[in-house]
Amino acid sequence: MLTGKGPEGPAENKKYSDNHIDIFSIKSDDTSSIDVPNRERRELIMEDVNFQHFRIKHRAWKTKLRSFLEGKGGLTVEQATSYKDCTLGKWMYSGGLNRFGSFVEMQKLEKVHIQLHETVKRIITLKTGGNADDAEKEYANISPMSDEIVELLTVIEKKVKAQKTA
Repeated sequence: MLTGKGPEGPAENKKYSDNHIDIFSIKSDDTSSIDVPNRERRELIMEDVNFQHFRIKHRAWKTKLRSFLEGKGGLTVEQATSYKDCTLGKWMYSGGLNRFGSFVEMQKLEKVHIQLHETVKRIITLKTGGNADDAEKEYANISPMSDEIVELLTVIEKKVKAQKTA
């Protein structure tokens, strides 16, 4: 079953957020409407962006994607196919691009991130159309794009740190 909601209750939500990447939702482009726990909100909007958080979340997304493509769930269709509905996309379009969009690497990150999700859409179309072999061939493109996303996040993080010490 594909779902974007976690169980109710603080203890269950903590357990759920540790095991799932769909821990918050953006209701609009305005960051004041981000519906996340306070700790998560600080990680998204704080002055010192936690890039490691996004690298970890992206890697977790990639693992969940494999499970999703195998029919095991873990992601909603939107998180798998929409570049705005995964954790990284939500951050980018709720303020990350506004804040770091002057970096060439951030602009490239946006492009690669969109390409990644477009590839996932093609994979799902192939798989649901009965072309499992072609879907697997297309899936081989995911790792290089994912690695590039992680590397770009690292470079952006280094640039941000260099600016702070300058």
